[in-house]
Amino acid sequence: QHQLDKGAFIGNVLPRCHVHDAVQRTDAVGCRYGVEAAGFSYDNQDIMIIGAGGVATPIAYEMAKTAKSITFVNRTIASAEQAARLIERHTGCKTGFCEFTLSNLCQTARRST
Repeated sequence: QHQLDKGAFIGNVLPRCHVHDAVQRTDAVGCRYGVEAAGFSYDNQDIMIIGAGGVATPIAYEMAKTAKSITFVNRTIASAEQAARLIERHTGCKTGFCEFTLSNLCQTARRST
């Protein structure tokens, strides 16, 4: 009962999210909804995601549907690499990864603009 109520609530907040998908897709769909509502698009863009845990992978998966490339920047390079390889393998979107340092962050940001 609790899960159904939560799904119904999410379905009302994010109209494109079906109740049965709510638990699996809320973060990714919510992110896309927010980006589009702000007037932006992932379409053919080079995307940089800071972090590789929790919601990073589902959000990257959603972005990869139309993005040009996705780069994960993370404190633990192994986690960034794992996320990048997973997204590339399942979506075909070009991916990259690097360790989170000020230098890497600035270099990646310059490539994404």
